[in-house]
Amino acid sequence: MATGGGKVTDISVTTQDDDESIYGEHIEDGCRALLTRDLDKAEQRFAAALKAVHAKGQHDREAEPLYKLGEVYLKRGIQSKDGGDFTKAAALCNAALVRSRRDDIEEAIQGITQAFVKEVLEIEQKVDIDDTEKHKLMLRADRDYVEKEIKRIELEADPYSLDDDDPKMKEVEMKRAEAIKAFNLCTAWSDLGDHRKAISYYEQSLQMRRLIYGEDTAHPEIAHSLNNLGTAWCDLGNPRKAVSDHEQALQMVQSMYGEGAAHPDIATLLNNLGVDWGDLGDHRKAVSYYAESLQMKRSIYGEDTAHPDIAGSHHNLGDAWSDLGDHRKSISYYEQSIQMMRLIYGGGTAHPVIATSLNNLGVAWSNLGDHNRATMYFKQSLQMRRSVYGEDTAHPDIAGSLMNLALCERG
Repeated sequence: MATGGGKVTDISVTTQDDDESIYGEHIEDGCRALLTRDLDKAEQRFAAALKAVHAKGQHDREAEPLYKLGEVYLKRGIQSKDGGDFTKAAALCNAALVRSRRDDIEEAIQGITQAFVKEVLEIEQKVDIDDTEKHKLMLRADRDYVEKEIKRIELEADPYSLDDDDPKMKEVEMKRAEAIKAFNLCTAWSDLGDHRKAISYYEQSLQMRRLIYGEDTAHPEIAHSLNNLGTAWCDLGNPRKAVSDHEQALQMVQSMYGEGAAHPDIATLLNNLGVDWGDLGDHRKAVSYYAESLQMKRSIYGEDTAHPDIAGSHHNLGDAWSDLGDHRKSISYYEQSIQMMRLIYGGGTAHPVIATSLNNLGVAWSNLGDHNRATMYFKQSLQMRRSVYGEDTAHPDIAGSLMNLALCERG
């Protein structure tokens, strides 16, 4: 009688081709569900595709399902008019953009912003959402920060990658989502010029983040909320409250990164405190903060590097020295700012900050009694502003250039 050997185990091997087929089927099924408006099924299929590649560490392939999940939540938001759905759509698309710099994803993010403003705030956009050159520089910085903040949070914890049976993690993520929602709402209201509503939402965001991370915890997100709350108070004309919030934020980031550390967040807060003290009329203190910020930015980006933040510090120092009556120093800083901005954006590029520096150079030369040189800079500024805003556009900056020219020619 033959003796049997050991048991043979039937081992099923999943090949890379099988994985590719499963991933593709999930994406195709999700797309079909989107076409038939079955959003629940579409979400399930795209989430399954995302989990399939996430588990194997194939992060570059996560972009497509994240992008499609963003499309699902955009459609939900349009149906529900719930700002939270638009927030999730933006977060998912930003997470996709981190993994793949695709033009269609960038366009989708702009579309989500437009849809949010239209469907939730019930405001029709009359200008292109991407026409940021026609908005205040500080508001543009707020919008940029929101996008970076969402990307950073999505990198920390991707949607659909958490265990379904982890209620504590779910609770934290829900609080985070609400914090981002409040932050997005405050930014939208800030863009629309309603700083009181923006402050209300910034305060909600700050309160939520303190609940998440701890009331007395030094955390980057709490510091960012304090910074933006301070900026909103400054925009509303209350620099005293702005100083308080910016000082708290500065103390927090210095405790995190070290008192003598050179860090972009510290440099930004030093600059913002310079703005606050300038608005309060203490221009010497403003110069001190601007100079400290400039020194730190040079340490971060390089002593001889042309960088927008360094150019901005030069411009702010020009303003502060002008307010102190030292017009020769202000001219030096304006000239450095213009030279650097032209290196960054191109010698022939029309840019609102360059136009402002040219205008301020004109003011400085006028104060020194050189009206010919002042007229030359006012004309350059006027020409650039017309190029930026439109030849026949009624814009306060164009009106300011025209008024300066008229005063200069009279004087």
